Order: sequence, then C-alpha cells, then structure tokens
Amino acid sequence: MADLLSVDEALRAVLARVEPLPAERVELADAAGRVLAEPARAVVDLPPFRSSAMDGFAVRAADTPGRLPVVARVAAGRPAARPLAAGEAMGIATGGVVPDGADAVVPIEHVTVEGDGVEIPAAAMAGANVRPRGGDVVSGSVVIGVGVRIGPAQIGALAAAGIAAVECARPPRVAVLTTGTELRRPGEPLAPGEIYESNGAMLRALLGASGAIVESFASVEDDDVAHRAAVGRGLAHDVLVTSGGVSVGAHDLVRGIEADLGVEEVFWGVS
Repeated sequence: MADLLSVDEALRAVLARVEPLPAERVELADAAGRVLAEPARAVVDLPPFRSSAMDGFAVRAADTPGRLPVVARVAAGRPAARPLAAGEAMGIATGGVVPDGADAVVPIEHVTVEGDGVEIPAAAMAGANVRPRGGDVVSGSVVIGVGVRIGPAQIGALAAAGIAAVECARPPRVAVLTTGTELRRPGEPLAPGEIYESNGAMLRALLGASGAIVESFASVEDDDVAHRAAVGRGLAHDVLVTSGGVSVGAHDLVRGIEADLGVEEVFWGVS
C-alpha cells in the first residue's frame, strides 16, 4: 500500500483536471454563497462625497478655538444649501455631506452649545472626522476579486459600492450515486442483512453546503445493467460522486463499468 497517494496529492490530481464552469449574471439579492467569476468593480466612489464621520459641527479649522454661530443643520441625505463661510459653523450628522468651505468636523461631545452658537474650546485639525470622497473605494476599482465566495460582509460591500449584479460561476450540477443491494432509505423496514444508507445523505449535505445543485439517485443494486444505466445518467452531470462498488470483489462493479464508459482512472486508493 506504499504507493497510495496522500490526501493532498489526491486533491492536487483532482484539481489539475477540473475546468471552470461558465459564468452567469446573478442579482445581488441572490448572490450569497456564490463564487465570483469576474472582478466586481465599484459603480461609484465610496463615499460618493466628503462625509462626516461624527455627529458634530462642520467648521474651518482656522476658525478654532472660539465661539461660532451655527448657521445651518446638515442631516444625512440633506446637504447644506450654501458653502460654509469664514467664522461660521454648521451642525452636521454622521454621514452628512461636509459643506464646501469646511475642512473639519468637531464632535458634539467636544463642544458646548450655547443658543444659536457653539463654543469650541480646542483647535481642530484640518481633515479631522471628514471622510474624503472615494476614501474607501474609488469608482471602477475592484471591490471583490475572482474566486471569492460571497457572504454577508461581501454583500454589504458590494451594495455600498452600487453593484446591483455580479458575474458568478454557475453552480455545478452533481449526481450522487450509492450502490449496494443491502442499502435501504432511513425509515424503510430492514430485511435480514440490510442496512440504512448513510454515505449518500452525508455527501448530499456536504455538496449542498459547498454550493452545488445536487441530484440524488436511488441506491442501485449490485447488478451490471442497473449500474450501467445509473452511472451513464450520472455522467451527464458536471460531477458524479459514487459511494460503494470500487473494491475488488465480485459485486464491485463501478470501476469496470466507468472504464467501459470512458472514465479515466487518475488514481485508486488514498493513504
């Protein structure tokens, strides 16, 4: 048995012979669990404008410290009607558009609000708490690269970058075939010498969790004609996974039938 492949060698042998499936366009709402076939590129700069990282007051850093009149309130989605002039402040919410003329945002926790004015006790640094346009992602840049499986975090990043649909690899169609006259489905009564089929159930769960579209065949008796029909049908899929029938006994028919049907045996046995 010394010539058996290691698991890693077997995996490399399999992966050396697989080919990518064609890509298909998938709406973002349906893309969770899928694998990107092409880079997903941002549609917009993110953020698409200079935005405030804090609730506070937009100011000119040169005007601080000091007391400044508050001339407007900027909410997220509602930009100021005019630029900020020298010697003024504008209240601003997190995510709000930093008005032209302002170069810093002073957090509300660091000031004292007095009527229509705000007292800023310390000098603000230019750029403080201002997220620049495109600071996270620039329009046209790659948000997520090829080969990445899309999860919740990736969905959020793609949506924020304005991407409505992505190119994903088509899920493989996988047939699972278990063989053995002794096999019965769980829940069926067992006759003497019979057992419940469990490998196929496990394989279907593993394949489904990996994103495959799984078709499960009924277990096949140890019969040449039945094996040929089932294996032939399974080979019409992208992948055929069999369980049973690959040893050297008289009832182990899978290897011989697959060879007759043109299947290349890359290796037999893993250490």
